[in-house]
Amino acid sequence: MKPQTVGLVELGSDLPFEMDYLVGKLNSLQASYLFENAGEVVPEAIGEPDANGIWFHLPRMWTILEKHFGDRGYQYLIGISNCRITHTQDEPETAEVRDYFSLSDLKSLAVIGVNDHSIKYKPRAKTAAQYAAFLVAHELAIMTAKLDLTHNGSMKCVFNDCADRTRLAESIDHGVISPTRVALMKERNVPVESLQKIFDWARKNSLSYRISFTALHPASIFAAGICLGSWAALYVSKETFKYLLLAAVLIIIAVFHSSRSRPAKNTINA
Repeated sequence: MKPQTVGLVELGSDLPFEMDYLVGKLNSLQASYLFENAGEVVPEAIGEPDANGIWFHLPRMWTILEKHFGDRGYQYLIGISNCRITHTQDEPETAEVRDYFSLSDLKSLAVIGVNDHSIKYKPRAKTAAQYAAFLVAHELAIMTAKLDLTHNGSMKCVFNDCADRTRLAESIDHGVISPTRVALMKERNVPVESLQKIFDWARKNSLSYRISFTALHPASIFAAGICLGSWAALYVSKETFKYLLLAAVLIIIAVFHSSRSRPAKNTINA
């Protein structure tokens, strides 16, 4: 089956990752969607915020996407922006409620926010690109289904509505599509397996976190201590030291492997 085309657009500037890297990663993970770096809309073309001089209303952002890239032939357009985005017209009790992670028009246009006020809720063991990939898959599923798949069910489901913003980290860490949402997606011919591959990548801990986790893990420190102590002891033979070194290396490798998808203790950097 011919892949569906998705144009990723930089809305504004200063994304926390390279767009070409995200495009390449998404294409390497699956074959149901063909992602392309469609280009950029410069800040001057976006204009000033709509609400309180801070937030940009999502319907206007969708219009900007359509205006600049609607004639490129993409089946879906997804803007990734460093701007603070909202769909709330009324004044909320807190600013956090007004900040949106992402939202689509349920058809072909979506915008994802990667500003500091939103991205601080990602798991600390994940990169900004993984956070964006998770939201890309989330909005693509909804636009392909032409149905809002968010719900208030299991907080582990990727389609949890995250009214409590701190739930996002758990949704990314687990990367699970609930059975009810799988059924809905299959009814509407959404490529569940392809999107699940993106969610699976988004839930893997970053290499930098895994190295840090391994280096500071008690088992690794213990193994390194054994080697150093044995090396320092003159009575240990070279043959014995080789076995101790091998054991230490195996322990460290095991700790590193275990950190691949291990949920990290998440902290919010306000």
